[in-house]
Amino acid sequence: MSELCLDPDEIRNYANRMEVLAREATLAVEYLNRHLQVEAHQAGVLFEIARLEAVRVADSTVPNHQEIVNLSRSSADGLGKTADRYTDSHSRATACITSVGSSLQAVDTSGDR
Repeated sequence: MSELCLDPDEIRNYANRMEVLAREATLAVEYLNRHLQVEAHQAGVLFEIARLEAVRVADSTVPNHQEIVNLSRSSADGLGKTADRYTDSHSRATACITSVGSSLQAVDTSGDR
């Protein structure tokens, strides 16, 4: 059976990248809202077809980008918490190994589960 090895720094790095994605997607949503939300009085009669197309694109794109923001931010948060838990668990395990190695006393590790 192979052992699962996690590097908390790599998890944090990925969490940071997900947070960057969330910030970039937020900027995309702001851009889309600023440039694709065109009111009828701004377009004029000749541009009504283009305005309607811009509204259609905005209506389908903005919710998708907002979902990217939400998922990326949630993933970043969860990954950060995972890295913290793994770091804490790794620190406790290292402390137990150090304690057993130096004094050869039994150490209660029931809190690790």
